[in-house]
Amino acid sequence: MKAMKGLLFFAVIPAFIANLIGCANPSYFTVRPDIGNRAWLTIAVVPFAGDERFREVATDTFALHMLKQNKFTVIEPDTVRIKASSIIASVQGNTITILEAQKIGQQLNADAVIIGTVTSYNTGMTLNGWATVKLVDTRSGEVLASSHRPSGLLIAYSEHQCVVKATERAAEDMLEVLDQIKQQKNSIQTDQKVHIKQQPSSPFNKNLKDATQI
Repeated sequence: MKAMKGLLFFAVIPAFIANLIGCANPSYFTVRPDIGNRAWLTIAVVPFAGDERFREVATDTFALHMLKQNKFTVIEPDTVRIKASSIIASVQGNTITILEAQKIGQQLNADAVIIGTVTSYNTGMTLNGWATVKLVDTRSGEVLASSHRPSGLLIAYSEHQCVVKATERAAEDMLEVLDQIKQQKNSIQTDQKVHIKQQPSSPFNKNLKDATQI
């Protein structure tokens, strides 16, 4: 009996270590230096592409996180799906291209578009999930911010759990970007007001004042 317990212990430990390794994957989060120079009002969240088993839950998870902020008006995925149905229906493969994202933004009159893709794997010994999210400027078609996150979980019980966690991490990245844009926008507006307030009187105004006193 003790021998069986010992064998079971040594069988479980490698699987546990493999799961730790599987969930500790590289990730990245990049933001353009000029991200703050945007006069945005509306952002559209496009339904996620990728693994069809988890696209819907990833889309809903991400959209709920975006609705936490009140800095920009968010066009939710269901609205995007209806109003840009012709573009979404023509999407080929499991990813949405930057050009397709730009067209969706133009169709919805959105200043920016967020697109995402989710993937996962499960070998029986290791499992994980990833979310890749990009923020696209509708007018220029530039990718201004990009996040690729694995779940980051030390212990995971399902691919579903991993994908949801990865999506939440990517959503937090995008919330940080939106906050940065809004802060810089407010800072620019404040600087402009101060500049206008501190402008010296023009010679024309001075002459007009002198003439009035005479």
